[in-house]
Amino acid sequence: HLAIQPILQTLQIRQEQVVRCLLAGLPPGVTIPIHHDTGEWVKHTHRVHVPIIVPDPSKVLFRCGPTEQSMERIDCTPGHVFEMNNQAKHAVTNGHEKEFRVHLILDYVNEEFFEKRKKPV
Repeated sequence: HLAIQPILQTLQIRQEQVVRCLLAGLPPGVTIPIHHDTGEWVKHTHRVHVPIIVPDPSKVLFRCGPTEQSMERIDCTPGHVFEMNNQAKHAVTNGHEKEFRVHLILDYVNEEFFEKRKKPV
């Protein structure tokens, strides 16, 4: 957790708010087709991407938007941290011929999530 502490501090997220943190590698030439994430957890979390290894950002096509027609390209330059709505449509292609694209993906909940969980039903 010490390695991601500077990211959490910058985003003003407490470690207790983090529900998922992983390094996601996308092999060269691979596309994750247009989709949207589903499940109860999606309604409660925020998703943050931190590009870590992107040999040529111009060869990564990461798009997100409410509909397929409105999807916009997101800059995947290392160091460019972005939050995306993973309930929206999104897709990514690693167009690099030889190199993986690696992002740190961080899902977290708002502080209010804990307050709602404490209330009796």
